[in-house]
Amino acid sequence: MHKTLEHMSLATEDEVGLPSLITQIGAHQETWEASTASPQLYDTTIEYQHAGTDRRWIAGTEFCTGAGTLSVFAAGTRIDAERIPAGRRLRVEYLSWRGPMAALFEKALGITAVRPLIFPDAPAGMALSVTNSTRAVFERSTGWNWQVVAILADLTRTLMTARSQVQLPAAQVVIRARRLVEESPRHPWSVKEVSALLGVRREMLWEVFKGQTGLTPGEWIRRHRIRVAQRLLERGMSVRATAEHLGFSSRQHFARSFRMVTGRAPSLR
Repeated sequence: MHKTLEHMSLATEDEVGLPSLITQIGAHQETWEASTASPQLYDTTIEYQHAGTDRRWIAGTEFCTGAGTLSVFAAGTRIDAERIPAGRRLRVEYLSWRGPMAALFEKALGITAVRPLIFPDAPAGMALSVTNSTRAVFERSTGWNWQVVAILADLTRTLMTARSQVQLPAAQVVIRARRLVEESPRHPWSVKEVSALLGVRREMLWEVFKGQTGLTPGEWIRRHRIRVAQRLLERGMSVRATAEHLGFSSRQHFARSFRMVTGRAPSLR
């Protein structure tokens, strides 16, 4: 992946001067050409996407983001692959840091190395927080370190409130939830994981899914995986291979799920 513009600033523990909170902090403003990047490992990171479309794979799950998206990644997040569509440029601004405050930030938001927090169409205030914090690191004016701490504390409260509320109309919640599952059928999706990625409460996801589809999220996920399995079996794939391909823990688990949805064993299709 070719980088066309780069503006970076990295402050070490001595420069930050707050080892009990932050031991290292970096600010970045980058633009990337369309291409594919090699695997990379993140520190705790808040990223705001100004332009472009990005597709990233984390632990087998695909995350698609567009302009106006705010993403939060935990330390140790491994981006296995990343793609920017041909003819597009990705422009991002982000802050990454290490230290006790990073761990507290991750715990407060409930994110892990395989479960980032993604806010499509993030409010302007979130984007401004990222811009102000990166600017503070770039400029290093008097008191810049405490300014960054204050911005991150305020942003944490904002994110905690935002993730507990519906970010999208009910129809869009269902559409995006279905898209997540449909684009990665091999991933063993849980309702808890889907709701976390969409930034909505599990109760709200259950309510809007039931209202829009007549099924609970768990029922829809199970039926979708079995529909995919039926297509694979019809094409001649064995029961064992189908179970492995779709990420079922065992052939027996697959058979139980198949029978629950279709009323028959997969070998009797």
